[in-house]
Amino acid sequence: MTPEGAVKEGVKKLLKSRGIWYYLPVSNGMGQHGIPDFICCVPPIGKFLAIETKAPGRINTVTPLQERAIGNIRSAHGWP
Repeated sequence: MTPEGAVKEGVKKLLKSRGIWYYLPVSNGMGQHGIPDFICCVPPIGKFLAIETKAPGRINTVTPLQERAIGNIRSAHGWP
């Protein structure tokens, strides 16, 4: 398992333990690239949550596609 894969597994366990619904979008050439690794809905309020996981040591790295996705989310008022 990759270092980022291990982080993703930890996030999955945490989300499941809190009863948070989540979806992991797959970039396969037909979807939108740069979107966060986890798209979640937090009960009971239904709050949108997006999580981007990074391998240890790569926490401050963001790709141009991720920057664009962050801008799109902010434009939709989905980011503080």
